[in-house]
Amino acid sequence: MPSSSSMEAIQRQELSSDSGRRLEDVSSKTVKEIQDQKSHKETKPVRRKNAVPGPTTSLDLVPELAKFKTTPPSTSSYEKDYRPFMGRACQRCSTHSRELFYHKDIPQKGILNIGIPPRNSLLGRWFPYSHYVYTVPNGCSYPEAKSMISDAVQHKRVQRAIHRSAMNDSDGGKNEESYQRAALKHTKRSIFVIKRMSATILNITLRLTGFLIMRVLSFLVDGIHIHQGQAEMVREAAKRDVPMIFVPLHRSHLDYLLMSLTLFVNQVPCPFIAAGDNLNIPIIGWWFRHLGAFFIKRKLDKEVGKKDLIYRAALHTFMESILQRNQNMEFFIEGGRTRSGKALAPKGGLLSCVIDAYMDGVIADAYIVPASVTYEKIIEGNFVSEQMGLSKKKEGIFSPIKGLWNAFQARYGNIRINYAQPFSLKEYLDSAQTSAPIQTELSMKPRLTKAISDNSLYGTDVVLEDQRQLIRGLGEHIVLDSQAVSSVMSTNLLAFLLLNRFRRGATMKQLQTGFDNLRQEVIARRRDVGFSGAAADVVKHAIEILGPRLVRREERPVDPDVIPSSTLGEKVGQRRSHKELVVPTTSLPDVFELSYYSNGVVSVFAMESVLAIAVSSLVADKLTAASNSRQKPVLVSRTRVVQRAEELCDLLQFEFTFTRPCENLLTMIAEALDSLIANEVMVQPKNTQGTMADAQYAQRIARTSFWEEGEEGDRVNDYHDDVELEVATSPEALDKLSFYQRILGPLVEGYWLSSCNLVRLLDCDMTEAEFSSTTNSYAKERVAKGLSTYMESCAMDTLRNSWKVFPSGTGSNCKQKVTHYSTFFLSLSSAVSCAMYTPINPWKVFPTGTRYNCNHCEVTHYSTFFSHFLQLRVVRCVC
Repeated sequence: MPSSSSMEAIQRQELSSDSGRRLEDVSSKTVKEIQDQKSHKETKPVRRKNAVPGPTTSLDLVPELAKFKTTPPSTSSYEKDYRPFMGRACQRCSTHSRELFYHKDIPQKGILNIGIPPRNSLLGRWFPYSHYVYTVPNGCSYPEAKSMISDAVQHKRVQRAIHRSAMNDSDGGKNEESYQRAALKHTKRSIFVIKRMSATILNITLRLTGFLIMRVLSFLVDGIHIHQGQAEMVREAAKRDVPMIFVPLHRSHLDYLLMSLTLFVNQVPCPFIAAGDNLNIPIIGWWFRHLGAFFIKRKLDKEVGKKDLIYRAALHTFMESILQRNQNMEFFIEGGRTRSGKALAPKGGLLSCVIDAYMDGVIADAYIVPASVTYEKIIEGNFVSEQMGLSKKKEGIFSPIKGLWNAFQARYGNIRINYAQPFSLKEYLDSAQTSAPIQTELSMKPRLTKAISDNSLYGTDVVLEDQRQLIRGLGEHIVLDSQAVSSVMSTNLLAFLLLNRFRRGATMKQLQTGFDNLRQEVIARRRDVGFSGAAADVVKHAIEILGPRLVRREERPVDPDVIPSSTLGEKVGQRRSHKELVVPTTSLPDVFELSYYSNGVVSVFAMESVLAIAVSSLVADKLTAASNSRQKPVLVSRTRVVQRAEELCDLLQFEFTFTRPCENLLTMIAEALDSLIANEVMVQPKNTQGTMADAQYAQRIARTSFWEEGEEGDRVNDYHDDVELEVATSPEALDKLSFYQRILGPLVEGYWLSSCNLVRLLDCDMTEAEFSSTTNSYAKERVAKGLSTYMESCAMDTLRNSWKVFPSGTGSNCKQKVTHYSTFFLSLSSAVSCAMYTPINPWKVFPTGTRYNCNHCEVTHYSTFFSHFLQLRVVRCVC
């Protein structure tokens, strides 16, 4: 008989085998359940016809139904890990391109970290980076610079510019000798300009640069990620005999190199890159030039108001020669790097050259590829000094060395590179010229009108206003496509959460819960995130990346809290008076850097924030009274909310591009308002619910889409039967409303500060530099005195954009327009100030010197504040 010890060993072996079989059974069931969930999601439900309603079920018998409104539904692991695929082409403007390079397996390709080279050979294990870059197949051929220079110099456009410049210098060509002398001078200058602008691409330079970038970034970042499905669409487009135009948003000087690196490793021909001449410095400039960078001036004209015809023609012709050889091209649609973290308004100069090449028959077509490069932390530093009003420092030969040395002192997290689906330029132009934007009952009003950029290539050959609008519309479309394909990084989400929800700090548990909820909100809006994992780990990672200068941990006194156990080294029942909070830095100048990362998320909630501010400015006093005591419901006209939101969008047109040219602003506002109703921030009264009420509301909007001037100059409507919405006054709803208000709060306060300073122009003339310096100093003084609600409202970018909104002639004989703008933004700013955590003394928000005397009447902001808090009206002078 076996011994007792051997019997125990046999029993242990049987138990382990049984547990293993049970684990396999559980795992197989789990996999089957997930597969069933996936198939259930992909299969559309079939509605039964002539279904007979069954008996009603009491909620007492099914307690799960009673918990539906209070308990969030449980989500499977598949739903938590779901990530939207971004970058599909527009279904209105590019219907054919939307299906051209896309198939159903593209979204499932997954994310690839190209910063970690494969080590599948002996040399790959010993020398991973050099072996990987050397073995990447690259059969691309690039044209020589000499041939492009000779073709550009002899081009008719350049010769015509030489002739026109010589005629201008020789007084219309009256003197033949002076004309010949001027023509010779401009011919030499055109050759010099084109040679200085010329560039080429060498494969050996690409491989060396790829090795250096991957090796250096391996010490600085955790990974360089790219979606393999997006890369496959770009590879398929590269197989066509059509040039591709890569148009990324500009965040860092590394954008050039990272875009070329990802295209190189994916065997896509690298593009010629339009770079600023500030990078044309010794050694660095020569290296970039052999990577395909052709340097252009930031200001095309030497003198204001006098166009440099030679330079414009040379640039236009050189870009055309690149496209004529079916070479890819890359330029930044924003012009320069953003200082605020938001996408800038598009610049149409270089884009007009591409459209001209197609219109003139130089190229049969081109594929436009919107793209973006997002960073958890910008490597070359920040733009805090420029936001404080200081001038930009010019790059020198030692700037890259100094920046690289400083870069090794910190961690920079991950980098995500995204490419949108390439779409045909020919298809877009055909659809834009032959079809009008979709019009519905809710979208009958015209789109916003934007100012024309003075620093563009418009004027070389393009003078038609229709083509200007076409170029501007394509630029806005590209900006929104690039913005939609941008990933939200962990630092973006954390900074946004701290500045807009936990500005005074939060515990780690509160921060993790809010972070997870915000991540689900972003994903629900079809925006991908550039991270994965549990919220606790991601939050700690983001705090470490941002550093203690921007996000710090500190002990704060709290109300006594009984400690339930002695696991923390304290006696049972002992009371503690402190807790650890994660607190953002909201003081100047560091708040600008934190706001930079937060602004990467603002575009996701911009329209909801516009509506929240519009609602609060209309019913702020009623809302405050309703929150203090239970009174009758707070109602607001839906039409008035839409009108106020439209006015605010118009004034913020230089901060955001709200709609594509194929979309309508009123439709976007209506959809965002429906989203607030779905989130129970707004409530639709019961007597207006139903399809009949919605149809009546749509008909009323359609009848009153064209506004008429009333006796006081206000826009009035001709109906009285309006749909009224109820503002929810529950603590949860008010918290959501305040959260949405705080998103655009700094912009509203900054615009109000700028409008208040317009009165300085009434007494004396000031240059733009003097006025900007005075306004910025005044805004920083308010912050230093503690009078500002949002410290980041004094950012120089915000103040500069606000001046573009105010029309010329604001400082006229009467102060009506000055008071109009300042009063409007004051009402909005005060409504936003009420969204802060503690009430602010209302008299502190008024600046000194706001009492204006105008001949026979006086306009005082103190008195107009309360009278215009609920409704925007222009203050009229009686003189």
